[in-house]
Parts: sequence; C-alpha cells; structure tokens
Amino acid sequence: PFINQPIILKFQTSLDDWHPDTEDWQQLFDLLNQEELSFISRLKTKYEKLSLTELKICCLIKIQIPPAQIARPLEVSTNYIYMVRTRLYEKIHKQKGKAKDLDMFILNL
Repeated sequence: PFINQPIILKFQTSLDDWHPDTEDWQQLFDLLNQEELSFISRLKTKYEKLSLTELKICCLIKIQIPPAQIARPLEVSTNYIYMVRTRLYEKIHKQKGKAKDLDMFILNL
C-alpha cells in the first residue's frame, strides 16, 4: 500500500531537526496523486483554491501524521495547524466543523 512508500516513511519518522525540502514535498505530492489514489486531484475538485500550506497539511493528514506533529515539517505552531484545519473544513463543506472533521474527510477522500 501507498502508506509504506519511502517518502511517506521519511515524513512519518522524521527527526525534530529534519525539514522537508521542495523535492521531498514534490515526491509526496506525486505519490498521493498517482492514478490509483488521485488524492490531490480529488481534493482540488472539492476545493480548487487551496494554498500550498493547506495542500501540505491535507497531505500530511492523509499519510496519518498526527496533528500535533504536522506543525514540525511546516515550521509553524500547533495552534496554527488547528486553526487551518478548522478553517479548511469550513471552506470545503460550507459549514462549521471541527479540525477532527477535516481529518476524517481527508482520510476518507
């Protein structure tokens, strides 16, 4: 399954001082958008105006990075991640929701 791919394992097991570079992110995007998953394409169908940060957060949720750890590769605060997850759910679904609601949507997409 896709979850055992080297780039995903790199993100999941990264050390505190590791910061993904452009190539790491591109490998992750390419993997998640392969034909059998087409995750990014399906996500953009639901909400076409994703920022790069929002897209990265969705990808990290999809590869099952815990929300508390999503902030690390993005070099932002945990509170910022919570806020973006809540806001993004509202953008996609046009209704109020919780950060965990976004996580469930992403994992099922």
